Amino acid sequence: MPGLGAGIIVHGRILRGASETAGELATLRVAPPDDARVEGGRGWEEYASGRGLTLLANRMFPRRWPAPPDIRTIVDAALSGDPDAVDVVTESARWLGSGIATLVDVLNPQLVVLGSLGVVLGELVLGPAREALRRYARPAAVAVCQVVPAALGDRLSSVQSIMPALAHQ
Repeated sequence: MPGLGAGIIVHGRILRGASETAGELATLRVAPPDDARVEGGRGWEEYASGRGLTLLANRMFPRRWPAPPDIRTIVDAALSGDPDAVDVVTESARWLGSGIATLVDVLNPQLVVLGSLGVVLGELVLGPAREALRRYARPAAVAVCQVVPAALGDRLSSVQSIMPALAHQ
């Protein structure tokens, strides 16, 4: 199931950290958006990832999705304009933007590239995430940071799968 992680690049090199775990964001505690529809949980991944979409769908609309649905169910419904699914995606994107705001305040990056959900859902995710970023991060940091979908598009998963092998050559 899709999760949440990051590749942090500094001066053209991947930041690995002292224990080789830099960029592990799944358990990062993120402040909930001011008007969040769900309570905070165990970590950022619980709301701002593919897995998060399925959990949010179940929490926000338990009658419609009594068990966490398959990610494709939510994505397809959101892309077709289903209001419940769009609400789920918007809530997830707002959590995503709140977390990005924390990272932007700490790391002050020029660019944040969103993977699969940013590519597939486009502005349904990017718009609310950018708005939350503007709302919660320092204006000076936001002014120099772009949030964009991965340029690899639907090839992203293929490239991700070969990166560990390339990194150990």
